[in-house]
Amino acid sequence: MLRLLTNFEMDSRLVVSVILAGQPPLRKMLARADQEAIAGRLAHYATLRLLSREETRSYLEHRAAVAGAQTLPFDADATESIFEMSRGNLRAIDRLALKALEVAARSDRTVAASGDVIAARKVLWP
Repeated sequence: MLRLLTNFEMDSRLVVSVILAGQPPLRKMLARADQEAIAGRLAHYATLRLLSREETRSYLEHRAAVAGAQTLPFDADATESIFEMSRGNLRAIDRLALKALEVAARSDRTVAASGDVIAARKVLWP
């Protein structure tokens, strides 16, 4: 079906653009000989890499700002703990940070500490 969609042209211009996103096995699947027709139609491959310590902090700051926070709701030890436990994986950072904020909020605190991150990890990955 993807091959048919990407073949459809109208007045010499492509009408449909498709973005495929997936886990690392998707790239392996597209490398198979039986998927050559699809792989040949892809203009670009990109891979998300793990974030560095500083990128993790910047990412947390960005996410907090988008949510409307004036300051980062994690102390320095908490951001370090998030990086160490997530190893820079975006999905793990998101899950761990959100759960740590929930743990802190249950104790009526507006800033999550390292202990909150540890408690969050125990809930998420027992």
